[in-house]
Amino acid sequence: MIPYEIHKILFKIGDRFAIFTWGVMFAIAWIFAGYFIYMNAKSNKDVDINKAMQFLLATFVGVLFGSRLFHYFGPWGYGSFYERIKLMFSPKGGWVAYGGIIFGLVFSYAYSKMKKINFLRYCDILAPAIPLGLFMGRFGCFLAGCCFGAETNVLWAIERFGTTIHPSQLYAAFAELIVFVIMLELARRHKAERRYDGYLVFSAILLYSIARFMTEFFRGDYGINVYHFGFTFSQLISIILVIFFGTMMLLNQGKSRGAVPKIDKDMKLSYLLVSGGGMLSIISLLFVNMDIEIMIAPFAFGLLILFRGLMAYTSSHN
Repeated sequence: MIPYEIHKILFKIGDRFAIFTWGVMFAIAWIFAGYFIYMNAKSNKDVDINKAMQFLLATFVGVLFGSRLFHYFGPWGYGSFYERIKLMFSPKGGWVAYGGIIFGLVFSYAYSKMKKINFLRYCDILAPAIPLGLFMGRFGCFLAGCCFGAETNVLWAIERFGTTIHPSQLYAAFAELIVFVIMLELARRHKAERRYDGYLVFSAILLYSIARFMTEFFRGDYGINVYHFGFTFSQLISIILVIFFGTMMLLNQGKSRGAVPKIDKDMKLSYLLVSGGGMLSIISLLFVNMDIEIMIAPFAFGLLILFRGLMAYTSSHN
């Protein structure tokens, strides 16, 4: 059993201003993802880099809106319609990843229609960064104490309010790290094979849905109203998305027009740095019960290693 402390607030300035850990991780997630997307778009001759960044901005707005909307108007919500509207636009926490993904796609699709650009092609520029952002976001969940796990007696269980539970947020982070590394390799292959537009975004959502379905079994924060037919609401969405995007990939399989080169040393190093840095950050958070100033050093070092891996990848991928 590992002692666990919640750190919702990173630090305060006076009595009225506070920096929340989840917000910090959300910002870092978008910075990392933004860098990756910018470098990815910069090396892609088939997209306009300015439109790619505007496409990202439209996605960002959709993610903010959709994740809040799903939380307060989905099975997790509470109160009257007016109260839910107020909460949705309040500083109070509450985000749902699937709401962000769905409305991120809706808003970016609307932008693509306005600018008359290839929606799926621009989605593929953003796609590998989806699991990267979700990976970072789960760190914020762990520090804030939300999305906590079910009761357990495993050796690595954490103690929350006198009960030992799964560190489910870190399970999710680990799964999303694996998906991200897979997406890096798929992006490398996609560039060489020149597969169909949409290949990467279909793959990203399919893989995330599988990972989300599996990690949901370790969650312990849901009320009975979130379960339907023995599955959580998120698991039901996962099943629908796996069927839909799996079908889309089957219908388009075989549409490649090039050979995939072998993975060179620089690319292998980038995968190693991303994986190693991500794992160091995950493991360091298990010791969040320590003084946060002590814990933050190995955690930040892990993120720096991961970012160095992103730099190595984008350099080799260009």
